[in-house]
Formats: sequence, C-alpha cells, structure tokens
Amino acid sequence: MTSVNQIHIEPPDIAVTWKNLHLALQNAERVLLSTHENPDGDGIGSQLAFCEHLKGLGKDCRILNCSELPSVYEFLDSHDWMETYDRDRDEAWLSSCDIAIVFDLGDFRRLRTVGEDLLSHEILLASIDHHPQSGFEELGGGLPYTYLLLDYSAPSTGTLVWEYFSNYRKETLSLSMAEALYTALITDTGKALICRVYSYKNERILK
Repeated sequence: MTSVNQIHIEPPDIAVTWKNLHLALQNAERVLLSTHENPDGDGIGSQLAFCEHLKGLGKDCRILNCSELPSVYEFLDSHDWMETYDRDRDEAWLSSCDIAIVFDLGDFRRLRTVGEDLLSHEILLASIDHHPQSGFEELGGGLPYTYLLLDYSAPSTGTLVWEYFSNYRKETLSLSMAEALYTALITDTGKALICRVYSYKNERILK
C-alpha cells in the first residue's frame, strides 16, 4: 500500500469558500467531477447528485473516475453518467475544462491518472471532503486546490453536498439526487448515527 503522510489543515471559512465556488460554477461551462480509486457510496453518491445539479443548469459535466463503478452501486447510475477515465479518449476533453471538483478524496494520489492530467493541464481545482489531507509530497507539500471545502466534523462528503444545495439550489432535490445523497450518508456513517444526528436532514432530503 502507498504510505500516507496525513496533514491536519485548518480550512478557510467554509461559507466564504462555498460562495466563491458557487460563483466559479456559475461562470463555468465545462466541469469535471471525480473521486478516489475504488470509489465508495459517499464519493459516488456525491458525484451523481452534483452532476445532476450541474446538468440541470446547462453545464457540460462529466464524471471521470480512475476506477470502474462497483456493481453494488450501479443502481444509482440510472443515467449512465459514471465513466472510467481513458487518457486517449478523454484527455482532450479534460484539458478544456473550466474547473474540476473532487469528492471524498483525502489522499490526492488516489486520483491516479485523472489527478496527473488535471495538474498537467493546470485545471482549476475544488475539493469537497471531510477527511485529513495527504498525498501532496509530489507537489512540494502544497495543496493544489483553489477551493477547499473541508469540514472534519461532517459525517460524510454527501452531507456537505447537501448543505451546498440547501443554500444555493432553488429547486427541490429530485428522487435520484436524494437517493444518491442518502447512499452517501449511509455509507460513511451507518443508519444508527444518521437517525440520532442527521434525521432532520434526511427528512428534508426525502421530501
């Protein structure tokens, strides 16, 4: 396994960063979404909900991951939006992106070729995460993100995505978005914790 040198980062004011990311997304035309290799329900659910939101705004948005979608989560991808990154096929599209958002990543190296090409083409980067950060040794120890949405207290990355929608999305969540975010929550926290701590949020998600 790859050795991990985690660093504790004090993130900037998350409300201000959300506002700045929202403005960047308003001005963007082409957006790439990605998550770590061997993706789990939190990363996948967060991606799919955010992709549906951006497509609803008319954005050219693609989900490009370095690993295939695990079969257990295929039920979430009813639109066939999940793609496995192929450098020969996808690098030209990636190079023309206005911004890329990575979800639930923690270790930047877990983006593999997607991360390599994002850095090579100097694509504007945002991260939505609740994990300690690592994998930046190759970058001189610095963070590659212009927008870092990092909240260690959040039980899942899907929770952070939901909070963004609560503040910046005018429409109610579709059933597929709610299902994706609920999967994200369940994956990282377990049903018991959600019932105790986030039940009021789930009630609103499922409406």
